[in-house]
Amino acid sequence: MFKAIKKAVQYILNSYAKKITFKIEILLK
Repeated sequence: MFKAIKKAVQYILNSYAKKITFKIEILLK
């Protein structure tokens, strides 16, 4: 149970970080 929650949190943070880096890349261009 705890491992599943940890995995879900990591997945959300991962996708969120990708969105942020994508926006920063657009702003820098």
